[in-house]
Amino acid sequence: MTDNVKYQTDDLATPPPSTEVAADVIDGVAIQRVKVTLGDDGENTGDLSQRRAMPVTEEFAINILNELKIMNMQLALITDTIITKREID
Repeated sequence: MTDNVKYQTDDLATPPPSTEVAADVIDGVAIQRVKVTLGDDGENTGDLSQRRAMPVTEEFAINILNELKIMNMQLALITDTIITKREID
C-alpha cells in the first residue's frame, strides 16, 4: 500500500500542486521517503540497494561503536543506571 502525499499549495516555493511525494505513514504521521545515492558533488554513482550496499570501512564501524559505548555510559550516568562491562562490549 502506498502512503504517498501530494502538495496542495500554489506557493511558488513548493513543487506544483498535486506533485506526488513518496511517504510512509508511521503512527499517523507522513514521513518523507528518500533514496540514498553515492558520489561526489555533481555526480551520481548509483542508488543504494541490497546489491549495492553503502560502503563502510572497518575504521568507520569501530568509531561508531566506540561513540555508542560512550553515549551508553553517559546515559547510564544521567539515569543513575548500573551497567556492566559485558553490557558495554
